Amino acid sequence: MQIIYNHEPIEVPEGQTLKLFLEARGVATYGCAAACDEEIIPKTMWESFTLKEGMKLDVFSLVAGG
Repeated sequence: MQIIYNHEPIEVPEGQTLKLFLEARGVATYGCAAACDEEIIPKTMWESFTLKEGMKLDVFSLVAGG
C-alpha cells in the first residue's frame, strides 16, 4: 500500500504499525513527534497505531534553542 511520508509517496506493507515503520527507516524516536493526517499521534500509541492506505505521515525532530 502507499502512504505519503514527509511529502513523498512510499510503499509500506499492509498492517504496518507506526513504530515498526519508523524503526525500519532508522528514525531515532527520542526527540521526535509523528502526525498522521495532521493529527499528532502520542508515542504511547505508536506500537498499536496501524498505517492505512493514503495516510499522510509527517515526522518531526524536536529542536531546542532560543
